[in-house]
Amino acid sequence: MKSRKAVDIMPNNEFYIKQITLKNFRGFDDRTFELAKDFTVFVGDNGKGKTSVLEGMCVALGGWVRGFMSSAKDFRNIYKNDVRSIKSVVSAKGLIKQYPVEVACLGEINGLEIEWSRELDEKGHTKTGGLKDLSEVTKKIAKKVNTANDIDVILPVIAYYSCLRASKDRVSNTGIDSTSRVYGYSGSLLKETKYFKMLNYIQELRYEYLEDPHNTQMYIMLMDALTKIVESAAGKGSRVDFKVKHGELMLEHINGELIQFSELSDGYKGMISLVADIFFRMAKLNPQLKQTLLLETSGVVLIDELDLHLHPKWQRQVVGDLKKIFPKVQFVATTHSPFIIQSLGEGELVTLDGTNLEDYVGASIEDISEEVMGIEMPQYSAHKLEMYKSAFEYFSALDGLKQFDEAKLKDLKLDLDILSKRYGDNVAYYAFIEQKYYAKKAELEARR
Repeated sequence: MKSRKAVDIMPNNEFYIKQITLKNFRGFDDRTFELAKDFTVFVGDNGKGKTSVLEGMCVALGGWVRGFMSSAKDFRNIYKNDVRSIKSVVSAKGLIKQYPVEVACLGEINGLEIEWSRELDEKGHTKTGGLKDLSEVTKKIAKKVNTANDIDVILPVIAYYSCLRASKDRVSNTGIDSTSRVYGYSGSLLKETKYFKMLNYIQELRYEYLEDPHNTQMYIMLMDALTKIVESAAGKGSRVDFKVKHGELMLEHINGELIQFSELSDGYKGMISLVADIFFRMAKLNPQLKQTLLLETSGVVLIDELDLHLHPKWQRQVVGDLKKIFPKVQFVATTHSPFIIQSLGEGELVTLDGTNLEDYVGASIEDISEEVMGIEMPQYSAHKLEMYKSAFEYFSALDGLKQFDEAKLKDLKLDLDILSKRYGDNVAYYAFIEQKYYAKKAELEARR
């Protein structure tokens, strides 16, 4: 990396996060995470902090959005409930807040590394002193946008899709002029943010295309993107299109069957809405790019629970699909799906429990489930695993009895009756255990 000040260069079409550090943020004392340029997926048990990492990134990315938005409601600050607490040694019920809370970030903008940070002090104020270098960059860009001298500026898309994201049309409350480029940042980092009126937007694009198909490619680009994201589930040859006759977005299967958007499953609705929302924000931020919009717009998109409502077949393809549709966007996501983990490349998986992940790229579902996700013997259901453990413990108790002991045999018979009540519906299982008991009893009686 050349030794040059970040403020000497205008950001163009390269924007991604290389590293995020969280100090006293939620459950993290002091933790740094390295991020892959294209796709990073965080895994870990519930409560380990996967969502907290994404929320921390929202705070960091809020430093960028803050340079373009006048209202604090449009970007993410550090909140009081983000402050890490520790138990008091003296008071059993006491919790002690840990300050300062800091989110630090190392990013790359147009080939130059920039470091910035945001900090919350004990007074509850989110400090902005750590944004100096980044603010100088955003001020230059904002000035060009505000003076209509921004034809050369390509703004990165920034968006967070929490697990609360809905699949139906909702609109974000905002005071930003919808014709402004920076409208694409409106509410983009808040988990309460609603999707824009997607179907209205698509309908407008459709009518523009019908009026003059030679002058607008936006509609075709969006339909191609939506088609690509659903093909993994609907099959090759399926197509997403807005049918003017019905006034509705439709999924058309290869056999000609039409399903309107409102009747689709939550998985289809969720992915179509997400891709359309990213596209919409890109189109607002960079309308000058036209047919190269998806190829040239970079940025960072955060997705909590990427596998939400998706069939396993779709989970295996969704990472690759998003990479193809948005080739310059850095995605950071969380998941509980071994199928998504299996689809990742080297350096794209981060576990919060410190597991070595080098050997699990493209590994079997069983290996990933057991070694990465901590699921014991994943090839068996929880019920069958419990049966196996109960039988193992019972056989161990039988083997441990070396001489006839009437009291211990009665106890083992009682245990056998309990197993009969618990697993009596599996006749073969119970018969085998019962046979073992009576064989052991006969063996010990013969030794008397």
